Amino acid sequence: MLLRRDNVPWFVYSGAFVAMAQGFLYSAVAVAPIMIVMPLLRSSLVFRLLLAAWLNPEHEIFGPSVIVGCAISLAGASAVAVEPTSS
Repeated sequence: MLLRRDNVPWFVYSGAFVAMAQGFLYSAVAVAPIMIVMPLLRSSLVFRLLLAAWLNPEHEIFGPSVIVGCAISLAGASAVAVEPTSS
C-alpha cells in the first residue's frame, strides 16, 4: 500500500514481462516436444540463481534447501530428456 507513483512503471513492466514469458512458455511447449523444452526452461534456474546472487543478494534466500531444490529440478528435467534404452 506504500507504492509511490514513480515505482508504478516498474510494476507494470514486470507484469507485462511475466505475461510475455508465460505466453512464450506455453507456445514453446505447444510447438516443440516437451522433452526438449523443459530441460531448457529448467536450465534458467542456474541463471536465475547467479543473477539474483549478483544483482540482489540482500533480498534473496540462498539456503541449502533452495540449492537442493534447484538441483532436483534440473535432475528431473534432465531425466525427462533422456531417451530410455530398449533391450
